[in-house]
Amino acid sequence: MAFKAGIIGAGNAGNWHANSVKKIPELAEVAAIADLDDKCLKRVGRKNPGADLCTDYHDILKRPDIDCIHICLPHHLHAKICVEAFEAGKHVLCEKPIANTLEEADAMIAAGRKAGKILMIAENQLFLPAHRKMKELIDAGVIGLPKLVRTYEGGSEVNNMSDPTCWKGKVEESGGGAWIDSGIHRVGVVLYLIGDIDSISGRAARCMPEMNCTADDNCSFSVGFEKGAIGSIDCSFTVASEWNNTIEIYGTKGTILEDHNREQPLKLFSTLPGPDQGKWVCPEVEHRPYPGYYPLTFELEVKHFYECVSEGREPFVTGEFGKKALEVILLGYEASETGRTIYRNKN
Repeated sequence: MAFKAGIIGAGNAGNWHANSVKKIPELAEVAAIADLDDKCLKRVGRKNPGADLCTDYHDILKRPDIDCIHICLPHHLHAKICVEAFEAGKHVLCEKPIANTLEEADAMIAAGRKAGKILMIAENQLFLPAHRKMKELIDAGVIGLPKLVRTYEGGSEVNNMSDPTCWKGKVEESGGGAWIDSGIHRVGVVLYLIGDIDSISGRAARCMPEMNCTADDNCSFSVGFEKGAIGSIDCSFTVASEWNNTIEIYGTKGTILEDHNREQPLKLFSTLPGPDQGKWVCPEVEHRPYPGYYPLTFELEVKHFYECVSEGREPFVTGEFGKKALEVILLGYEASETGRTIYRNKN
């Protein structure tokens, strides 16, 4: 029997989640959608005619037939509603970042444990097949030991950041700007591919003050990894082109390059003996350039969530992983504010 899903938040993320649930009718169905914005609610509701629509999310939480909650809301609401969902006996798939503070993240993780329910963070970038392939190649030693990492995400949020009614430009709701909203993707990916980050320096800045918001719109950070590599993470909300993500990993025996907006996103160069030694090759992976990688990754993450619920197993992106990524983001903001290099787990 398919699990019944309640989606709280009918913005862009909520729409992607609803669309993804519809791809797995054998596992789940959209039973209810909640949003305070009647326009957004009706827009998503039209594509999910079997779902009940409501403006009060409590109407979803109190339904005993709903098994799972998708939290697709501004960052400052994640912890409150996640804890309430666990108290109502639901499993939770919560959009990134897990929360705005580590204390909120701890409360979410603790509530899930107490309820005996699954908490998964919806970090869709970790489900990109190209990233999974990169991890496979790195773990197999194809590029030797990674020593230098460069990653970027950018696009335009100028309209949202300029809108005084939008949460994205308000630090008290978003927790920041480009760094917490886009940087959390890049941090999650490098944590997965390379390992823990133990130091960070750099700046999150408002480069377009005319947008009249309180959040950072561009950021650039240098990081050090526990395993000895160094790297850079750059994000922008003011790019005058389509959204894109890239990552470059340079190892002692080779290089891997990834670009979301290419038909073949991966390029590999390895000095290991073999037929392709010393040549650039393009490993084949399932991929769809912008905007196609959005439905691809959302569908894979949502399917994974319901498989975990069905089988009672831990998800790939746990609450603990979400907290670790958030910790790096918060250390980055501290580095930006103080102008110092901040070290994790050191005084």
